[in-house]
Amino acid sequence: MRVRFMPIGWSAPALQNVVFSKALGYATVRIRVIAQNNRGERRSSWPCSSQRCLFLHMTLDLFETCLSFLDLRSITRLCMTSRLDQAHRDAVVRRWRRSCMERWASYRVRDWGTGPGIEFTVNRQDWVLASMAREWTETQFTPGMSPASRIEAVTEAIGRRLDMPNVLEEGLRWIVQLFDEHGEAEVCHARPNEITLRKLVFLMSRRMMDRDVQHLGLKVVGILSLNEQSRKVLPGMGVVDLLINALNIHDSSQHLIENALWALVILGRPLGSSEGMRYPHQHSAAIAHVSDILSDPRVGIVNAVIQTMVRNVSNPSVLAKAFWATVNLSLMDCNKQQLINSKAIHLIILSMFRFPDERELQFRACFALINLSLNRESRTAIRNLNGIEAILGAMASLAWSSRTNRERMVKNQAAELVNRALTKFPGFRDINEIGMTFLALIAVEQ
Repeated sequence: MRVRFMPIGWSAPALQNVVFSKALGYATVRIRVIAQNNRGERRSSWPCSSQRCLFLHMTLDLFETCLSFLDLRSITRLCMTSRLDQAHRDAVVRRWRRSCMERWASYRVRDWGTGPGIEFTVNRQDWVLASMAREWTETQFTPGMSPASRIEAVTEAIGRRLDMPNVLEEGLRWIVQLFDEHGEAEVCHARPNEITLRKLVFLMSRRMMDRDVQHLGLKVVGILSLNEQSRKVLPGMGVVDLLINALNIHDSSQHLIENALWALVILGRPLGSSEGMRYPHQHSAAIAHVSDILSDPRVGIVNAVIQTMVRNVSNPSVLAKAFWATVNLSLMDCNKQQLINSKAIHLIILSMFRFPDERELQFRACFALINLSLNRESRTAIRNLNGIEAILGAMASLAWSSRTNRERMVKNQAAELVNRALTKFPGFRDINEIGMTFLALIAVEQ
C-alpha cells in the first residue's frame, strides 16, 4: 500500500480535498493528498514512510468521508494492511459492514417450490472472511456471461481456492442466488467438468456437520443435476450417500430437508422428461442412469424418504417434497414395491385428509399415488383407506372440476361421493389430466 502525505509544517486543517484513486491491481490503493499552506503554495504526493500518518492526522468525520470514496475491495485492503488506532479501525469496520449490506442487500431468498437458500448477512462472527470470500467469488464473473456460465465459473473457482476460508459456502450461495434470480430454464445448461464436480462433492462431505454448507450444497446438487450430463455422473460420485447422511444428521432443519428432497427429485428425473410428462417408448432405457444407485436397497434412499415422512408428519411443506421424491423413485418397480411395503400409501392419504388446504401437498400426493397405483395390491390399499374421497378433496383444494368419468367412479362404489362433489362444486372447469389419470387407474378391473 502506497501512502503519500504532506511534509512537516503543513497542518491537517489545511487539507482541502482528498482524492482516492484505485491503482492497478488488487494489491495497491494509492491515496493522494492535495494541501495548501498560508502563502497559497500547493504541494501534493509527498511521501511518508509511515502508513498511519495520514489517518492519524484526520478527524474521524473527515476519515469516514474519505472512506466513502473507496469500493469494498479497497476498504478490505485498507483494513487488512494498514496500522490504524482503534477509533479509525472501528470507522473502517463500520463502513465495511455498511458497504457489504448495501452491495448485496438486493438479493432476497426465494422459494419456487424447491426449498429456500440462505441470505448473506454480516450479523455473524466470521463476517469479515465471508465478505472477502463472497467478493472474491464475484470477481469470477465477467460482463456478458450467461447465468449458466457464471455457475460453471463459480463451481470451478471453489475447487481452486481450498486455502481461502468461506469460499465453499459463499460460492454455493452465489449458485443458489443465480438459480433463484434466473430460474431453471436459464441455468440448466451449466455443466462443470467431472473433476470439478468430484471436488465439490468431496468438499461437502468434509463439512457434514456444517448446517449452512449442507443446506446450500444440497440445493446446488439439485441445480447442477438439472443438466442431464451431470445427472448421469453425480450419483456415482457419492451424492446419494451425502444426501442420506445430511437427512439423518440435520433432521431438525426444515429448509435443509426440503432442499435435500428436491435434489433427490432432480437426481431421479428421467432423461429427456420431467414429472407429469408422458414417456416415450424408450422409457426403460431413459431411467437406467438412476437404477443402479437409487434402486439399490443397500443405499437406503427409499427408507430415508419414508423416515423423513414419519418424522415430519405435521409439516406439510416437507411432506409435499417427500411425495414429489416418491414420484421418480417409484418409476422403478423395486422401489415401488418397497414404498408400498413401507406404508407410503397410508402416509400419503392420511396427509391428504389432514391438510386439505395445502395445495402443493395435495398436488404432489396425487402424482405419487398415480405411480404407486399401478398394481392390484396398491389399488386395494387406496380403496380401503378411502383414497377416492381424498382425491375428491384434492379436486376441491386445487379448484379442479367435479365433472369426472362418473361411470368409472360408480363402478368403484363412489356414487355418493361423486354426487356430493357435484353438488358442492358446480361449474368448475374440466378436471386436470393428473386427476383423470389417477381415477382411471383406480377404476381398472381387478
